[in-house]
Amino acid sequence: MPAILGNDHGEVSERISIMNEVEYSRTAVSRYRHSGRVPVSGLVIAFAVLVPAAVVIGILYSGAVVYLPFLKLRCLLTLAYGGLLGTLVGWTCRWTKFRSHFFVAGMVILTTMVSFYVAWAVHCAWYISSADGFSDDVVNAAIVGFDPRSIYGWGQYIFENGLWFKNGKPHDGWEAVAGWIIEAAIVFVTAFWARKSYGNAPFCEDCEQWTVETNEMAALPVSSTDPAWQMVGTGDVAAFRRLKFSESSTDFVELQLASCPSCSSSDYLSAVAVKLKLNKDGELVKKESDLFRSMPISSDQKAEVIEFCDQMAEAQRIMNEAADDEIADLESDQTASIDTVPDDREFPPSQSQR
Repeated sequence: MPAILGNDHGEVSERISIMNEVEYSRTAVSRYRHSGRVPVSGLVIAFAVLVPAAVVIGILYSGAVVYLPFLKLRCLLTLAYGGLLGTLVGWTCRWTKFRSHFFVAGMVILTTMVSFYVAWAVHCAWYISSADGFSDDVVNAAIVGFDPRSIYGWGQYIFENGLWFKNGKPHDGWEAVAGWIIEAAIVFVTAFWARKSYGNAPFCEDCEQWTVETNEMAALPVSSTDPAWQMVGTGDVAAFRRLKFSESSTDFVELQLASCPSCSSSDYLSAVAVKLKLNKDGELVKKESDLFRSMPISSDQKAEVIEFCDQMAEAQRIMNEAADDEIADLESDQTASIDTVPDDREFPPSQSQR
């Protein structure tokens, strides 16, 4: 008997395994991923653009930090500095056709390190210029400042003496070190976040160009939790017609399409759940989350999705017109009922008037 039970258990396990594999094959669908390619020419151009830009931005940032008198303004400047570096890297990597998020992140780190090093290298020169005006000493300090030993010496001087004072007390010692660490963290984190300027558009490898994104192909008044989205996310675009209208007017789903402008073999569909909420200031803001991103679709599927969106828009237009007509009829009925109310003089006279 134990042997028979064991065989049955094995058959059941095998069937369950087969069913799981079948279910996985139904639900698993490819999503676009960058090929990881970085053109050599693009890499060279990126370095040729980003390194000089990082040097210039670092010099300007260092001077602004010295000359700005208020700490809050310096903090805002630090945020802007990191954001500018990250945005510049994102744009440049997109322009030079990087298809690797890893390389984009590496360029952000490298560019920020170069710029931050330059900012430290010329910091002493800017400080001398602010105190004594422009002179040969400023030029010499700027040139010598690129030596790592000079940067270390300048940092040691600030550690021992401080540069800025608050209530007569200098910011020196470990307080200065803490400020440097916070500054560096703000710059690198902001730069890394700002690399989003690189975008999420798929790249057409056949045509060697980025696809063109439609930010809002359609706004569907449907719920993002509709079970039909699970089927759509597996590549079954016919399941769009199973979606039902949402009961909430603040929840809807945006469809976004990315297509190659030169061919019909690179079309990608994305669905974004949108919730409208009021912030603390009473302003309406959008909270977005991806249902799926860059799902490859065929030309026929693209046409089917476009047709569905047109039909959905027409249905929504008809529903809105019907709702407007219903409101107009109600207002008309209310107006008519008010007009038919008899005047006071038509009421039966009171006992005193008889």
